[in-house]
Amino acid sequence: MKIAICALTCERPDGLTRLLKGLNDLTFGDPPPQVTLVIVDNDPAGSAGCICERFAQELRWPLEYVVEPHRGIAPARNAALENVGDADWVCFIDDDEVPSATWLDELIRVQREYDADVVAGPVVPHFSEPVPDWILRGRFFERRRYPTGRRLPHAFTHNVLFRRRILDEMNLRFDTRWALTGGEDRHFFQQISMKGYRIVWADRAVVTEWIPGSRANAAWLVRRHYRVGNTTSLIERALRPAWSILPLLASKSLAWLAIGVGLLALTPFRGRHVRVQGQRACAYGAGLLTGMFGLPFEEYRRTHRV
Repeated sequence: MKIAICALTCERPDGLTRLLKGLNDLTFGDPPPQVTLVIVDNDPAGSAGCICERFAQELRWPLEYVVEPHRGIAPARNAALENVGDADWVCFIDDDEVPSATWLDELIRVQREYDADVVAGPVVPHFSEPVPDWILRGRFFERRRYPTGRRLPHAFTHNVLFRRRILDEMNLRFDTRWALTGGEDRHFFQQISMKGYRIVWADRAVVTEWIPGSRANAAWLVRRHYRVGNTTSLIERALRPAWSILPLLASKSLAWLAIGVGLLALTPFRGRHVRVQGQRACAYGAGLLTGMFGLPFEEYRRTHRV
């Protein structure tokens, strides 16, 4: 089994260092896969080159280092796909994450057990510095998890394994429309799901995301939820007929705005975490609304260092 593990990086030397160390500590049952690492640097100056050069001497597997000068997540992900060599399977993980030792082994186990075309796993948060209590009470950085084997409508590139042959069968790459907005991974995997390929969940294939202090605040949380709502509408508009999806998006937008207003009304009795939950719900509803009208929000013009 030949697997290319791909990660993008851009001016995150500490995060990339943690990731490469974590990948080097992976453990496997017998027989282990043949692994290649593909690191795509989205900094035109190639600032991650020295780190990759240093680690290339220590890593258990070959490392392919690529500079993608065109700024944006989608071009960088496509550069990764162009450099996976003869791999049968492709993994994506982020440069602000660290895999558990059995991460890849568990993705492989679940793929075999469920004959899956795509396997996704959970991302758990790690705060790089102390955060306010209301952040913890609101559980704002905890993502939804599912029972192992649950079939999913889409996946994300922060923790995923998929068959390489899908790329050729669908003539598929990441859409550069989402280069600075995000959402390119949902768009990518939602297309795969709509073609009938099986996407399943592996709940023990855990990676840990390092959360910088710049994200542990209400402004970032609200802005991120606005962006998610915005890209959700944009992607649905791109994949489905307008007559079928626009009424649904409009109703969802109104529903989320109503939920947000309701939560905000509880703020005097429940505390700050409920106020931020209400603000996020309103932001998500507003993002759905602006996305309906084709107005993108380009969150990824800035890089968060971790």
